Amino acid sequence: NATLVIAPEFNQILARRVELLRAKNVLSLNASQSAIQLCSDKLKLHNYCNEQQICTIPTVLLSQVNAGREQFNGKLVVKLRDGAGSMGIRLYESWSELCRGCSTLDADNYIVQPFVPGQTCSVAAFFYETGFVPLVGTEQCLSSDGLFSYLGGKIPCPTLQTCASLKRSAASSKTQAIDSGSFVGVRPVDSTGVGQYSHGLLPDRLSKFLMQLQGIGLNGYIGVDFILPDDPKQEPILVEVNPRLTTSYIGYQKAYEDQNLASYFFPGHAWDSPKLSNAVHFQSNGKITSVGKLSR
Repeated sequence: NATLVIAPEFNQILARRVELLRAKNVLSLNASQSAIQLCSDKLKLHNYCNEQQICTIPTVLLSQVNAGREQFNGKLVVKLRDGAGSMGIRLYESWSELCRGCSTLDADNYIVQPFVPGQTCSVAAFFYETGFVPLVGTEQCLSSDGLFSYLGGKIPCPTLQTCASLKRSAASSKTQAIDSGSFVGVRPVDSTGVGQYSHGLLPDRLSKFLMQLQGIGLNGYIGVDFILPDDPKQEPILVEVNPRLTTSYIGYQKAYEDQNLASYFFPGHAWDSPKLSNAVHFQSNGKITSVGKLSR
């Protein structure tokens, strides 16, 4: 028998519940305690990404934002340091607007980031001690009112598919193995070294994101949020890592309806991603609004 805690990470709710179960020697399908703690703190995760040279958004505490003033021209985003979903997020059009709007906030519990124009996306993967199995990317639908409320998503991500097709050369693609220390993964690459994005597979840069995150103790289902910048010269930018089940899992269940996704919580799939069956649109409440059968 095994347990899976489904809980948000703010106020250490997820971390405490997982710790409680492990203290009773209950087998947990969640990430390690250290990984949950790291991913739950957006500032600590930002610092880790910098150390690992993972492309991420410049991040400072609201209480220390004056020290990094030169990084924060133009639009700014303020977030709860340990927020889940769209909790406590707001867009400010300028530095002066931020100063007026944040004067009553607990400045040590909020972070500030420059606004990055682009398409918000996510990718999920099942992590194990020796590797991971990725699912296709999801295009996130967020509100345009400056609060970034989560509205649902589209599987597979249309923007990722477009980016991959633009980068592919005319040469035929081939499969190449990646060896990164303790595990071997497989991704499709073309003659330029840029990964194709198709059923169950990821572009090169996103595969590298997952590889770089492997070492922090992730386990089970993990969601990784990132931005595809409007500037085509910029690479994908990691936003945050959700060390828990996310709403997208409901969409994935329908997208992979011919597979038993729950079985991927346990190793033994030889790193093979499940086969995608449907293109799916879903809402933030988990309601499936559109399903289209994909050709094999």
